[in-house]
Amino acid sequence: MMIKRSISIPFRISTLVVLIFLCATVFAQTEKGRFLIGGGVDINSSRQNDVRRFNMNINPTFGVFVVKNFAVGARYSFGVGSVRSFDKKDNKYVTVTSFTTSIGPNLKYYFGKKALKGFVGANAGYVVFTQLNRGNEREDRPPNRTDFRDTGSIEEDA
Repeated sequence: MMIKRSISIPFRISTLVVLIFLCATVFAQTEKGRFLIGGGVDINSSRQNDVRRFNMNINPTFGVFVVKNFAVGARYSFGVGSVRSFDKKDNKYVTVTSFTTSIGPNLKYYFGKKALKGFVGANAGYVVFTQLNRGNEREDRPPNRTDFRDTGSIEEDA
């Protein structure tokens, strides 16, 4: 008996995207006046018993090196998420869908003198979050929320 294993199409696409970004990173220049273009895409889905989840996020970024090794730019993020579960108490399916969008500045400082440089980055964003409830409408849940979120990260390119 022969077992056939196949690699999923999303896995193939994500592997290709990662390889392209790795090749582009190796030849990146950090001199004044150069541009920095990047971002990320995340799509996932899961199912466990009566709970189904789906999430998708798109995060493009753009920057300009204002001095050698220091980039100033902007980032945008858009995300959609959905959870569908069965409410045994009310004997019906409940779906919660959320939409998130944010925009804000992005700062990166690259260090090292090698072709592969490490960097420290910081960003902040104005976030708009909207949540839709279907099947379990209650007055104690606010329909949407808008807030300001600041985040920072320390990352190193390998």
